[in-house]
Amino acid sequence: MTTPPKPPTNRWRVKVAGEEPKGFRSQNKAYEYVREHLPRGERIVVREWENGRWVLFEVFDERPPDDSEGAADERLADN
Repeated sequence: MTTPPKPPTNRWRVKVAGEEPKGFRSQNKAYEYVREHLPRGERIVVREWENGRWVLFEVFDERPPDDSEGAADERLADN
């Protein structure tokens, strides 16, 4: 029988596109980091250590608004 993996000290992990994942002890600190990076418009993945493995918690796939000519009209037409 194998023993389950020891839980990490940092139970929250945030991965911003193109960067190494960064660990946090609290959900609050992890989301402060997310808020700092949201304006960059990159994909952000938040994972939590649960039951011996990393579990997907939330994905942010924010893109800066398209300000090109006609983009606002296209967004309105899509709704």
